[in-house]
Amino acid sequence: MLRELSNMINGRDMPSTVWNVDALVNSKYTPDLPQLFTKTHWWVFMYDDYPVEEEAQRVAFTNEDYLLYRKKENDGLVALAATEKDSTALQRPSWADPIRRSAAWTSAPATRIKGTIHLLTPDQVISIDKDVQNGVEFERRRITLLIPTRQLVTFPDHWKTNGGKKIKPFFQMFVHQLQAWIWEGNRALFDQRINGIDYEPADIITPASLWIGSFYTKEKCRR
Repeated sequence: MLRELSNMINGRDMPSTVWNVDALVNSKYTPDLPQLFTKTHWWVFMYDDYPVEEEAQRVAFTNEDYLLYRKKENDGLVALAATEKDSTALQRPSWADPIRRSAAWTSAPATRIKGTIHLLTPDQVISIDKDVQNGVEFERRRITLLIPTRQLVTFPDHWKTNGGKKIKPFFQMFVHQLQAWIWEGNRALFDQRINGIDYEPADIITPASLWIGSFYTKEKCRR
């Protein structure tokens, strides 16, 4: 599909009937089809197990807050973009939050999501659009990701400490930003479906690291 579209754009070819039919079918869930083919690859953020063969490039975290729910039937995950009205109970101690203390706590608090970034072709993005019914069940959107990276810091040999000793190298963490696609659940649709029976909040981890804070993870943690 990429080659045919390139030939069309450059005026070398007319699209075949088969290509027209395929494009019409694909555009149902990929309304930005022409724009998608302006690049050979796109960065994609995955918080669930999408059917792609490409290995993850690196761990990443959303810069924005989300509500992440797990479907009890098949462990499928759905991320809902957080709003100002959503609970931030995660930042409060449990004794100060009567909703979280109760057994009926079925609302996910707003926080970041941990996932992986993948470099996918337009055809692979279109395939996921069809699987998740982009524009109906989910919405594909560009977001900012935070990618932690450890870098070795070294010093020239002639640099010394006040005591005349050589300065030892050390690792320092840097946080880089990256724009990538994410598939968010249709908030209006899933707000009606999430009732505490079919869905439950995904697991949240609070690491010792101070820079990231708490985040959702697709892995199931021990309870």
